Amino acid sequence: MTNRLIVLCNALDDETRIRRGITSDSPAASRKMFMMCRSLRSVGVRPWIVSLGRGKQDGSGRLFGFKVKRINSCPVIYLPFEHSRLLSLILTLLSAIIPLNKFARMPGNTVIMFYNRMPAYLAALLFAKIRGIAAFLDIEDGEILEGQGPLTKKLTQLKKLVYASICSRGTMLACEGLRSETTSKHILCYYGTVGQEFVEKSWTQDSVHILLGGTISKETGADAMIQVLDLIERRRPLWSRKLTLEISGKGDLVAEFSQRAGKDIGMGGLVIHGRTTDEEYQAIVRRCQVGLALKPATGQLANTTFPSKVIEMASAGLLLVTTDISDVRLIFGESAVYVHSEDPESIYVALQKIVSSVEESSVRALHGQAIARSACDSSQVGPKLKQFFFNLPK
Repeated sequence: MTNRLIVLCNALDDETRIRRGITSDSPAASRKMFMMCRSLRSVGVRPWIVSLGRGKQDGSGRLFGFKVKRINSCPVIYLPFEHSRLLSLILTLLSAIIPLNKFARMPGNTVIMFYNRMPAYLAALLFAKIRGIAAFLDIEDGEILEGQGPLTKKLTQLKKLVYASICSRGTMLACEGLRSETTSKHILCYYGTVGQEFVEKSWTQDSVHILLGGTISKETGADAMIQVLDLIERRRPLWSRKLTLEISGKGDLVAEFSQRAGKDIGMGGLVIHGRTTDEEYQAIVRRCQVGLALKPATGQLANTTFPSKVIEMASAGLLLVTTDISDVRLIFGESAVYVHSEDPESIYVALQKIVSSVEESSVRALHGQAIARSACDSSQVGPKLKQFFFNLPK
């Protein structure tokens, strides 16, 4: 019997993202879903991604229809998208039913997973319930209720109840801290899947490249790195001349880094790449030896959000310099360098030690790489995912 998983999410490949003019997507989240489906294919499951294919509307009224293509050998159906707010939402709500209806008619065992509790899935949720399609929920972030008004809180609670009722077959979580977000007994923590390519990093005494990627904002701790650059500019230590910081991504603090890029701030270099394609991003990763993950370890989402980029960076051989957030220490132990985003001095000292002890740093990076590849290799992840979706405990 064919085991078929339908993943309803908003994963986007670069070609579709650029063609549709979408700038508000999450590349790391997209890669996580594409790689998950790749793992499932390796164990005989037939995954399909039904992507909303949407983002922030620019008001131009441009319309894009259904699109089907393959990403990493996984078939992806992009739903229609229109660059006006109201029509875009209506298109998403109604068009999702069309592919789901086709899947419901196919022979075999079909299940569906909803990526986060999005209102745009409402029609698809109800359709899955009516057609009896077994539904799972993937929770990537905790719900933020603090500071919200009474009506918003009630709507959020209602949304959680609806999803809990319909997505009753199981819940996939981004980290252990999200267990409080579900009452499901059938749970799997999925951190991601790493690629099969193994690359050993080249470390030298003269140059260390550091990657700060993703969303460049205060919420992700990028402001702490700006303060580190200011410390370096004031103190002008000799070791910092060996550092090159590479910024890849978008966010409101990119401009702050750009202002410093054209000046001598006491570093070997400061390179602003902006938003890149996956291919360009992978080239940057191959060039860097250190990866930064500075999301604050305090606040509402500290324990209920997992920075999936740490898996990507560590598996590629980068030494992790990270805050002690979520399940990072649980996975990587002492193979990562832990800092406090609220204390730029701790990041400054960590970078100094890395540059001053290149050999030790390279060994530590190899340890982290081995951990990431052992925990998240497709050969390990694929069977667990198949067990979770299709071999439910009785």
